[in-house]
Amino acid sequence: MIDSLMRPPVGGRILDLGCGAADVLHLLPLRCEYTGVDANARHIEAARAAYGSRGTFLCGDFSLARHLQNKGFDLVIMLGLLHHLDDDEAVAALRLAGDLLAPGGRVFTLDPCRAPDQHPIARFLINRDSGQAVRDEPGYRRLAELAFPRVEVAIRHDLLRLPYTHCIMNYNSGEQAECPTF
Repeated sequence: MIDSLMRPPVGGRILDLGCGAADVLHLLPLRCEYTGVDANARHIEAARAAYGSRGTFLCGDFSLARHLQNKGFDLVIMLGLLHHLDDDEAVAALRLAGDLLAPGGRVFTLDPCRAPDQHPIARFLINRDSGQAVRDEPGYRRLAELAFPRVEVAIRHDLLRLPYTHCIMNYNSGEQAECPTF
């Protein structure tokens, strides 16, 4: 999934908002410059223990990343973050991600999603997710369109071994790069 959907830049700068224990880092290119931000101190401690100097790990609210604005990230990822944020917080996170992009950079999100055609097991699991703001595709799209002029959205039911539904979105600033399509 990482190479085909996220398409991380080989030598670029990657920011992971809501990084958790940075479990995605081992799947990213070795030459990337990774920065992870998470509000949970235990997650950041686990990331530092697992990855040491391979990345920079910051503990705090996603808005802590604002001071990284001069970095210019090639890719900002939010894996499972938006469904933990209310609409205002989600739009703020998306706008912040857009502000942190380098020219030609993009934002990639992945969250659980409600869908009319989803498997009953997927619906069961998603309804028990700790995130209180799981949305359907139009709900995620609406949030993204408040922050970005161009949004690519895909609903996928096949990313896990068990039935589950994900909403994947790619955005860019609309200035330089085109969003990759799925």
